[in-house]
Amino acid sequence: MSINDIVSIVLKVVCFVLVAFVIPVLKKKYTREQLEDVNNTIHMYVEAAEQIFAVDQGPEKKKWVQERLTASGINVDLASVDAEIEAYVLMLHNALRSE
Repeated sequence: MSINDIVSIVLKVVCFVLVAFVIPVLKKKYTREQLEDVNNTIHMYVEAAEQIFAVDQGPEKKKWVQERLTASGINVDLASVDAEIEAYVLMLHNALRSE
């Protein structure tokens, strides 16, 4: 076996490891960061809606948040966004009650 054969085998193993393990991990991390960005944007708009609208304008608040998300280029399933909006509103209300 020559040195070229050994180098070739080592490079093939390194490429295999990159493709099989490193790249999927990087993709998951990027997706996780994207989800955090979407959640942070949702929280920002929910907090703004809580300030802009009256207490009894829940449906208007939710519609406003969804419109802002769409305008921001966040194209996610509205059902999952709706769940995140409701969860964050509940968290905000519980925080206000505990103060």
